[in-house]
Amino acid sequence: MARSPAPRFARRSCIECEKGKFADELAFDGDECKVCELGSYQNKTGASRCDFCPMGTVGTEVGQTTIHKCDVCDVGRISTEFFARNCGGCEVGKTTHDRENRTEVIGDAMMHDEVLDCAFAAEGWWLNEGLTSVGDKVVECPAQKASCSGYNECNEGYTDYLCASCADNYFLLPNGECSACPASDYSWIPHLVILGVLLMITLVLSMDLCGIGR
Repeated sequence: MARSPAPRFARRSCIECEKGKFADELAFDGDECKVCELGSYQNKTGASRCDFCPMGTVGTEVGQTTIHKCDVCDVGRISTEFFARNCGGCEVGKTTHDRENRTEVIGDAMMHDEVLDCAFAAEGWWLNEGLTSVGDKVVECPAQKASCSGYNECNEGYTDYLCASCADNYFLLPNGECSACPASDYSWIPHLVILGVLLMITLVLSMDLCGIGR
């Protein structure tokens, strides 16, 4: 049975290194424990090294004591290396899976740890899936972010391929965007009623004046 590595101590103090620190006698000739660098962590005491934050995440502070402080890359960004300090962006027009809830570091990180995770259309773009020999290709929507919300979905008021058409009860503006039609086709009726009442009042007053003038 393999034995666990013996705990490492700071040389002169003989104090076991705390979490978030390590001491490697072969590489370190001082008398203090080293702090885990950004992008790594150590959740045990007496460690001889620090563990790397997994791909798809980045470190958030030096001396991390838990993997849960390895921050998963934001939507639209990836990290393809261990010990990463920054996440890189997807190519223009693409993004990663849309995650509303981040609950599990390892599970979420797997959606951001390789270029192939950038497999969805970003806001303002449309993904032509499987239509090219070199892979999926993104096309910019005519009305850009006003029409395409990402993931081949349209914002309210837009429809069809590239979200290029106005939905029912919407009309096209000169700038290429869609706007809602007036609330009702009969919105002129109240105005006609008021105008009719005013005409009736005017007619009655005219008749009264004519009667007085006789």
